[in-house]
Amino acid sequence: MTRKTIKKQSEKTKTKKKRDKCNTFCKKRVEKARKQSIKMAHKLQKIYKMKKNNSTKEEQKDNEELIKILQKDIAYVKTDKYKNEEINNCNKTYCNVGCKNTILEPGNPNKLPAQLEKEYSKNKVGKKFIKELRKDIFGKETNILDEDSFYKNVKFYKNASKKKLLKEGAVSGCSSFLN
Repeated sequence: MTRKTIKKQSEKTKTKKKRDKCNTFCKKRVEKARKQSIKMAHKLQKIYKMKKNNSTKEEQKDNEELIKILQKDIAYVKTDKYKNEEINNCNKTYCNVGCKNTILEPGNPNKLPAQLEKEYSKNKVGKKFIKELRKDIFGKETNILDEDSFYKNVKFYKNASKKKLLKEGAVSGCSSFLN
């Protein structure tokens, strides 16, 4: 084996390890968010049930409706479909070097990346909105990502930071708002 071949294999191994770490990061993150969502929904149900006893008939009816909606939400959050959608969203944001197939993908700000063009092909209003948003975000630049594939003007929520996300396993920050 030549040095070049060994170096390529080493890079592939590093990339795979990063990708695996990032996938684990997303799975943990989604599971934590699911548990928090279910816990919050249960708390809200209790509040509406307590309110039900001390309210008018109309308010009672509204509270019963809200309780049913929360039950449906809880059931959906517990499904594999929800879990997989959230993991895919997480991967698109945090495990996507170069922010491929997102509004932040480097390139001409007046053109959507091919995947977004395809996704919005039947939604003219949505497509126009996304194009305008992309122009606003990019301005006159063609790349708005830093060397770690994080949006340069990202705003962090609470105690999140680029350093912390990278340490936890993220390899990108393909969003204007990260937590």
